[in-house]
Amino acid sequence: MQKITRAFLLGVIMTVFGLQSQAQVIDNTNTSTQNCVGDTITVFFSVLSPFNAGNQFRVELSTPAGTFPGQFIEINPLLAFSIGSYQIPAVIPASTSQGVYKIRVTATNPIYAGDTVNNVIVGDLPSTQMTIYGAHYINGNARFCNGDTVFLKGPTPPLGETYLYEWFNNGNKILGQTNDTLIVLNSGSYAVKVTKGLCDAISNDTIINSYTPPAFITGGPATPNDVVQVLGVDSIRMCIGNTGLLRGPIPLPAPQTFTFEWLTDSINFLGQRIFYPIAGDTNQLFVDSTLRVYLRVVDDIGGCADTSLPFWVIVDTLPRTNIVNVPWPGQTVPTLNLCPEDSTMITAVDTVKFPDWKYQWQAQFPLSSSTWVNLPNDTLPYLQVDTALIPDSARFRLYIKNETCEYLTNSLQVNIVPNPVFSFFPGDSLAICEGDSILVLLQGDALQYRWDGGAFIGSSRWIKDQGFYVVEGRGVNGCSTFDTLQLVYNIVNADAGPDQTIAPGETVQHAGSGGVGYYWSAGTPVKFSDRFIADPTSEPTEDTTMYVLQVTGPNGCSAYDTMYVFIVDNDPNAGFNNVMNAITPNGDNLNDMLDLSEIIRGDDAKLTVLDRWGNLVFEERPYLNDWQGTNNGGDELPDGTYYIILQVNDEIRYKGPVTIIRNK
Repeated sequence: MQKITRAFLLGVIMTVFGLQSQAQVIDNTNTSTQNCVGDTITVFFSVLSPFNAGNQFRVELSTPAGTFPGQFIEINPLLAFSIGSYQIPAVIPASTSQGVYKIRVTATNPIYAGDTVNNVIVGDLPSTQMTIYGAHYINGNARFCNGDTVFLKGPTPPLGETYLYEWFNNGNKILGQTNDTLIVLNSGSYAVKVTKGLCDAISNDTIINSYTPPAFITGGPATPNDVVQVLGVDSIRMCIGNTGLLRGPIPLPAPQTFTFEWLTDSINFLGQRIFYPIAGDTNQLFVDSTLRVYLRVVDDIGGCADTSLPFWVIVDTLPRTNIVNVPWPGQTVPTLNLCPEDSTMITAVDTVKFPDWKYQWQAQFPLSSSTWVNLPNDTLPYLQVDTALIPDSARFRLYIKNETCEYLTNSLQVNIVPNPVFSFFPGDSLAICEGDSILVLLQGDALQYRWDGGAFIGSSRWIKDQGFYVVEGRGVNGCSTFDTLQLVYNIVNADAGPDQTIAPGETVQHAGSGGVGYYWSAGTPVKFSDRFIADPTSEPTEDTTMYVLQVTGPNGCSAYDTMYVFIVDNDPNAGFNNVMNAITPNGDNLNDMLDLSEIIRGDDAKLTVLDRWGNLVFEERPYLNDWQGTNNGGDELPDGTYYIILQVNDEIRYKGPVTIIRNK
């Protein structure tokens, strides 16, 4: 782990009035800082009058006594001479003793020393030397036996001083480990961070490995004439009359050496497993009968020991087994009758780890054929059967072979049941008018049709809501086919135009759009110039009139839209040309309330608010200029245009529209 580096900022302002004049230095920064040996600091300073070309700025460190002996500590001199702000990185030298120092910035052309930064405190670094207890060393590397414990001891502080400790493993802080000693149970790269006062240092990484000697067994023939099959990492197989040779790990060169002991086990009359040694004190053992063998390996230097897993010696083997149909995870009962998209698993009942037995799946296809053919690349003890393997029904068996024996298993027949086929009538993509419905028929050979996961079952259905309809057609053997029907509305974008406000006796000019056919109507008696065009004129008879426009699209579908016309009598509003006609009650204190104070003029006034349909939504007397777009119950009214009437002494003083806008 690398030493932790700190970076500190110091400020110096250097003011130069001219190349040959006296320079004035202003020190207006907080220069009190604390640093440690080896820390990197950044010195900031400003030049208020230029130096000569080729000038270099440098950082000089004083002695503890405050004198400047010419010790420059910047990483690189700064070549600069213009007016401006600069910074120079510098490093506190490792040779610096603990104490209080000064720092200043100097220039070379002309030679100049800036103001002094005082109170730069420098502390020395603590020792990080650690001691290891409980480990042994191989070629200079520390290690300990797996399961044992190693202790790491941090440095002891000098008399009168105190250290704080933090331990790290593989670069990560070990939580809670702040003592001078660390107990190590696992391999890793360990380091200790030691803090002395304001300074700290971290040791180099110390690698300690937990060690277990290799305890494993390999087997093979004793001579080239012996036929011995290696069945994996834990067993060998051979015919009677052959001899196998078992070996432990290869002995390592000095100083690392091993001691071996061969063991086998048995069950005593109490049902307990007991181990006893087999003759032979080298790392190899000759075997010619069935048994289970273990090898104990002892590291001669550290005394670390381990015993191998059992190694089987098997004699007189024959690859005899049957194949069966097994269920997939979550499947209760396996089946050999498959839908085209399904699959099933057939496997050998008894299997041996590779490369002990050699497997080859064979198929009889078509069923009328008497020939069995090998399935390329299918050499595992199990086989997934689907239509990607064989497109139709077929029989399967497994051919098994080892070095001396071969065997053909029983056979299983897998039947492929075709999925049902169906289609939608009049089609799978339909469009109707909103509010209409259509009868959809399913034509095919499915036994059952399930709509939307079984929400509706049947081969015909009236549908009216637009969207996607997923239909499952189920056939024999539960095989099913899915298809999707889409129903959309023929959209007509009816637009009756914006609401309008007119004076009594004025004519309304309509501006409808969105289709090829139009029909205008109104909620009160209205005279139209022509109800069957998009832009007729009309003459309303009420203060508030709702107009309804029916628009017919090119597909024959219709849609409706409304607009409102408000008649405002100018006489009651005479002299009120700048009346507030919109409020935005969104809490920003701007236009939140309807202010009619210029109209009320201190009188006892009554405010009535009607919606677009002429319904009373709010009423207040006397009106206090505090309406914020609510009804009499205090609930917010929807954004939109409303009609207000202001009465004083039962006479209308003002009436007109006002709009509520909250979303702006």
